[in-house]
Amino acid sequence: MKTIIFKKTTIRFRKWSRKAYAVFASLGKAITIGKLKVGVAVKSLNNGIESLSQVFSLFFLLVAGGATVSAVELTDSTEILLDELQVSAVHEIQFPGTGRYLQSFSSKDIKIAPSSGLDGFLKSVSGVDIRQRGVGGTQSDISIRGGSFDQVLVLLNGVDITDRQTGHHNLNIPIDLSDISDIEVLQGSAARKYGSQAFSGAINIVTNPSTKNKIDALFTAGSFNTFSQKISVGLNKSNISHFSSISHNSSKGYRHNTDFDTYNFFSHTNFNLENVGKLDFQLGYQNKSFGANGFYALAYPNQFEHTETFFTSISWKKTINRFLLSADVNYRKHYDRFELFRSFVDAAPWYADHNYHLTDVVGATFNADYFSKFGKISFGAISHYDHIFSTVLGENIEDVNKQPINRFERKSEKHFTKTSDRLVNTAYVDYSKSFGSIYVSAGGSMSYNQQFGAKYNWGADVSYLPVNNFIVHAALNSASRLPTFTDLYYQSATQTANPNLHPESSLTSELGLKYKLRNLQFNANGFYRKGSNIIDWIKYPDEVKWQSMNLVELNTLGYSISMGYTFNNSSVENLSLSYSFINSDKQAADYDSKYALDYLRHQLLFKFHHNVIKNTYITWNVALNDRAGEYTDFDTGVLKPYQPYLLAGARFAWEKYGFLVFTDVNNMLNSNYVDFGGLPLPGINVNVGVKWRLLGK
Repeated sequence: MKTIIFKKTTIRFRKWSRKAYAVFASLGKAITIGKLKVGVAVKSLNNGIESLSQVFSLFFLLVAGGATVSAVELTDSTEILLDELQVSAVHEIQFPGTGRYLQSFSSKDIKIAPSSGLDGFLKSVSGVDIRQRGVGGTQSDISIRGGSFDQVLVLLNGVDITDRQTGHHNLNIPIDLSDISDIEVLQGSAARKYGSQAFSGAINIVTNPSTKNKIDALFTAGSFNTFSQKISVGLNKSNISHFSSISHNSSKGYRHNTDFDTYNFFSHTNFNLENVGKLDFQLGYQNKSFGANGFYALAYPNQFEHTETFFTSISWKKTINRFLLSADVNYRKHYDRFELFRSFVDAAPWYADHNYHLTDVVGATFNADYFSKFGKISFGAISHYDHIFSTVLGENIEDVNKQPINRFERKSEKHFTKTSDRLVNTAYVDYSKSFGSIYVSAGGSMSYNQQFGAKYNWGADVSYLPVNNFIVHAALNSASRLPTFTDLYYQSATQTANPNLHPESSLTSELGLKYKLRNLQFNANGFYRKGSNIIDWIKYPDEVKWQSMNLVELNTLGYSISMGYTFNNSSVENLSLSYSFINSDKQAADYDSKYALDYLRHQLLFKFHHNVIKNTYITWNVALNDRAGEYTDFDTGVLKPYQPYLLAGARFAWEKYGFLVFTDVNNMLNSNYVDFGGLPLPGINVNVGVKWRLLGK
């Protein structure tokens, strides 16, 4: 980690720097460093800030370090007095720009939440729909703004880890929730920079290497014989910072055949080399097995799935004069064994074998930001090669003896029989600049794949600051998404894919505002997404199989409102209330939609965090969810509408002497509810845990 020391001094703002500061100041991340206050001192830092690139660089360092900078009215005589402060550039905003709806959650937000997994935490984020088939992170789908689980881009420390076989595996991330330092959620398309897959939104998961030497241990136990163990190590020496974690989670399951067993390993290292730049290395592995009672077809209660995920990347970043350059190469391998009949027990006569899949994704990116008085120009290129071996996905392999499965199934003599691959190349350019109280960003990208040809994505964001602490923003962005391998090829006793699917496309317009006054925050945002060729799996009542198809058109309208208040010198620390609404105008009149039309129509969230006695706190989460759409009832075979449900949860915690002791109570009202089809989720359940810092402070 590179640390910069600013001695006690003052920054004088010139006319052009006021414009940049006025826009960016309202966007600082909410972590205070040092003392930052408006004053009337007279010195300047190195004779003032002489170029726009230095303004951006200073702001970049402040935001990267997590500084809070309040918007103020600046004139030629306004100066900022800084006591000596230390800026540690450990985290950079992945989705910059003021004209977007971006939510950011810190390590404290994660620590106090009554959630044991990433899917549980995201379930309490406004505008995000997590459809769980089971618990413990076994299988959950991410949806943003009513989009499907295949339409969300997932990044780990800025590196794309989205699964190309199916979005069902997007949360197969080898990281314990307690190891995450920040989560960024972008609502709306990011395709103009990231290309295909960033269709309805994007999520960036951040794990910062340690700033100090430490060893942490975590143990939990809960309902349904659920246990977890984790140990993590942080090391920091000179220009090297490192973090690694090993964890294990298991459960007997809350109903028949919902047991799970998961092992995670993750390592993250930063090297700050003066002449080379910043190098970032990630390495992760996950081994997960779980009972999948009716997960993909209610008629088969003994389904089972085993997955293995391996991921690694190395990234580079360096500032050269007015350029900020970055690049990365990454590799992700994902193995999946799906059993319609677990271990062949009570298998039907026609059931010959399980399904096996092995997906390899190799990617590389290059990005450059150029800062000048004329604005910022960003450009770059992304390339990824997707390949799959399978027993059901792809085209027939001529010589199957060359592709044995026994690299994973050691005692097996089986072979992959099908394969498919594709190379996708994307180039993008973006321009941004402030004009007084207006900030504008616009750009576009082109993605090319031999099978589907060229796809163009473009867009623009604009924000306006009519008064201090108040921002009005608007955006217009297009997006496209290529079908996954599952969309194109999956064939089973319950599903038939269409290999002639077309890519999805959309055009989204949005308008919003942000207001912050002292301890009060208010956000409102509305959008309209016009979608064409949206991919979904549908089933007619008189048919047995689901089939993938392009919906001719699917237009979605939505809005969200959120308010939050932070208290000073009170036992109550903060509370927030948010509401989001979504409506799609394509109705499934004569067929059952599996994903696209089963969106979360109404979502009301309430969060309340307060202290009880010294070193003891409680966090309350309450959610009222009302899902649109219908599902086929297994007993009657008729379409049945989803019913609204109320979920309440709380974390009771005590923290002192390096210990964090907590109790999570979820579904406190013991509500009967489903997120997907007719799969019941657990009633009231309790989890207790202790986190102990064995070394370090």
